[in-house]
Amino acid sequence: KDEPETPRGYLAQLIKQHNVLQVVADPYQLHAMITELRDEGRVYARSFNQGVDRLEADNQFRQLIVNRRIAHDG
Repeated sequence: KDEPETPRGYLAQLIKQHNVLQVVADPYQLHAMITELRDEGRVYARSFNQGVDRLEADNQFRQLIVNRRIAHDG
């Protein structure tokens, strides 16, 4: 199930390597994947719809970038 070349495998690898506690995903696109990861006890999964919540999150992320309050290694 966790082939690293697949999105699910890559996500499972990130969860394990970085001690990820929660994954937030669009239930329309990724319901099966996040449900499997949750049911396996790997991570807490939360739905995040693509409406107003997404616009608010995108704006908050943009503000972090503009204000140089987020680091990225390339």
